[in-house]
Amino acid sequence: MTRSGAVLGTPAYMSPEQARGRLGQIGPPTDIYALGAILYEMLTGRPPFTGEASADILVDVVSVEPVPPSQIRAGVPRDLETICQHCLEKDPPRRYATAQELAEDLQRYLAGEPIRARRTSVPRRILMWTRRSPGSRPPSRCSCC
Repeated sequence: MTRSGAVLGTPAYMSPEQARGRLGQIGPPTDIYALGAILYEMLTGRPPFTGEASADILVDVVSVEPVPPSQIRAGVPRDLETICQHCLEKDPPRRYATAQELAEDLQRYLAGEPIRARRTSVPRRILMWTRRSPGSRPPSRCSCC
């Protein structure tokens, strides 16, 4: 966002803090979010959020959880999905702190070693599901378990 209030950037790759215009919060976690959005598109063939208008996409970036990549494209490896989702956390402190941490986890994945990012807890996954599906009843069994 500029001093005049204009938003600069491609909405589908903007972090929630950018979409809100919170200039003081923009830093390395913002770049991690953008890298996560690129990884998401590589895994699924589309960005995490799409829409007719930029404003619609920005609203989703701020308030809607992205659909897990494996629900869009079957066969996405669980660890790679976990890394991607870790990058796309709405809250900047919940993302990788640096690009180096992200790179190290990707290297661990490629080497077949355990990654450091952890899958989201079941209660948080349910919360994220309810954000993606407002007004719907949660599934009898969480689809991401």
